[in-house]
Order: sequence, then structure tokens, then C-alpha cells
Amino acid sequence: MTPIETLRAEATALGIKFHPSLGETKLQSRIDAAKATTLVEPKLVSAELDVPPNDTSWINNTRESMAQPIIQAQPVQPHWVPPPVEVAPTPIIKDDAPVLTVDEADASMKPAPAPVQTAAERFSERKKKASELVRVKVVCMDTNKSALSGELVSVGSAKMGTFKRMIQFGVPWHMPRIMYKAMKDKQCTIFKPEKDKYGKTYKKASMMNAYSIELLDPLTGPEIHELAQQQAMAGNID
Repeated sequence: MTPIETLRAEATALGIKFHPSLGETKLQSRIDAAKATTLVEPKLVSAELDVPPNDTSWINNTRESMAQPIIQAQPVQPHWVPPPVEVAPTPIIKDDAPVLTVDEADASMKPAPAPVQTAAERFSERKKKASELVRVKVVCMDTNKSALSGELVSVGSAKMGTFKRMIQFGVPWHMPRIMYKAMKDKQCTIFKPEKDKYGKTYKKASMMNAYSIELLDPLTGPEIHELAQQQAMAGNID
């Protein structure tokens, strides 16, 4: 870099405006003038104290003020420290432990499915429920059987087999559950006398329940014991 280029750069840094054709001498003088104006010589400032000639109390006050510390210590505020965070321990995985896929892990968390019953087990369960004894009181509603004190009832199917039992009317009795359902749904035809528009009497057929069945509570322990004694004395153990 030439001397003139150096002076131009310095003048530009000082904020001096100059013409590009200005020579070195004049440019150097402007730079010196700019530097001289930026330097400020320190001035000594003096002040007279307005104190009486014989008053020396200002000396003691000055000494006391000089003895006091200029900077007073400020109380140190305790720095807030966050509470420790409990971190769960990392489970230790053994090298020989089996690695499960996502589907296997989900399957292991699901409850075990209920065991599937076979056809024979389902049939045995239905037959056991069908042959379960219930305690009932049967009233015959069929007018054609009003003179009967009981009836031999037989119900069943090809799979369940046949259930046959003598049912007494009007007294508490036990029958299989499948027989109770069949008799409860059975209907009969009755004929009631009616008159036509000419005043002649005729019999009108209508459907109604063949039996009125009341479902009773099961026998208690003492009642079963008493019934067993009665059957033993009568020689009837059926």
C-alpha cells in the first residue's frame, strides 16, 4: 500500500472528508488537526470550602466518613437448587434372556383365553342343567283333566333323551327343569258356550295355558330330612 493510500484510509477512519486529488501534505495536516481536537487534556478542578476559619469539626467529619467503608456488603441471596429427581433403576437384561417382539410382548400382557369346551363337554353341561330338579306346585287348567289328581308327563329330544315323571296336581312336587319349561309353555283348547246373532248357543274354541305352575323355593336342610323320613316310612324312595 502506498503512503497516500495509507493516509486516505486513516482519514476515512477518522471521518475526514477529502477530495481524491488532495495531496499527501494537506491530507496529513488535516489528519493531525483531527487528532488534536479529539485529545482532551485533563483539567485540575479546585474548589474552596465554605468553612469558618476556626471550625475544625469538618476534619473529624471527614475522618469519620473516610473510616466508613465505601461499599456496603449486600446479603447473599441463597441460590435456589431444584430437588433431586428420582430416576428408576435401569433393569438389567441378561445376555441369555429371550428377546420378545412387539406382538409377543402385547400377547404376553393379555389375559389367558378361556379354555375351549369340546362338543361332548357342552352336551354334558346342557344335559346336567336340563335334568336339574326344581320344586313346583302344578294346577291343571285343562277342563278335560279336572277329575285327575296327577298326570304322567314325558318330555325330551333325540339328543337329550326322554324325561318321564308322574306329576301330582295341587301339591309341592319336584320335576326336571326341562319338564318344567315344557309344561309351562304347553297350551290346551277349551270350549266356552257362546250365542250367535240368532240367539243359538254354540261352543267357541279358545287357547289357554294347560297348567298353572308356581315355582317354589328349594327345600331347606330340615325339610329334606323330614321328607326322607316320610318316604322311608311309606316305603317310597323315588
